[in-house]
Amino acid sequence: MLNVYSSLDFSQLNAHFWDQFQRSSCFPNTCPCESFSDGFFMQPTLVITSLPYIFIGLFIMLKFNWRIKALGLSFILTGLGSVLLHASLTEMGQIADFSGIALTFLWVLLHITIKGNKRLFALFIFLSLGIYILFFNFIEVRYYVVFGIILLQLIFIPIKKPGFFFNHKRVSIVSVLFLAVGFVLFRMDMHRLFCPEFSLFQGHALWHMCVTVSQILLTRNLYLEEIHLHEVS
Repeated sequence: MLNVYSSLDFSQLNAHFWDQFQRSSCFPNTCPCESFSDGFFMQPTLVITSLPYIFIGLFIMLKFNWRIKALGLSFILTGLGSVLLHASLTEMGQIADFSGIALTFLWVLLHITIKGNKRLFALFIFLSLGIYILFFNFIEVRYYVVFGIILLQLIFIPIKKPGFFFNHKRVSIVSVLFLAVGFVLFRMDMHRLFCPEFSLFQGHALWHMCVTVSQILLTRNLYLEEIHLHEVS
């Protein structure tokens, strides 16, 4: 790692800086629609719309217990990964971005199946490192890992925690709808079916915004659930 760092050329912090790294597999046809900038941030609008993930994650890390802190950490890592991906459009950005996404789904799975706040946090850290190592060496398995985690969620939610999405049913439905709509926009952007001239209204930017709203609603539900548990105890 130190050898890689020492070999980098920091003399010009512009778009050409990222030419030192392997490009993302989205090249040449499936990168987000936003036009490439000549500045250090190759897709500045998508970098900006990634920042709310970090802010929400920091809020959760400050306000909640260890169990929910793991979710906050996953949000922060997702945001940092998304920033790196859209700043650089490199393979390392792709690894960081997909790792963060996998960690968010991983937290949901652990929240459903694991008892004990610090135990969950420790297991989350251990498995997260495993995901980063796996994606660093085999990024092509990213979709299989994410879909595998989601499949396990669908199996365990009705068994372990049937009220997870239904204690606050309306808000949960809206949260899932925002994710679904955002995913459709994400796919349309990938296939160049929704690329208006104004970058903020392009599919991938709207996907970021939909995920942000979904995260806020999920955090709201967890906050109310935590208050209820304190009142009961």
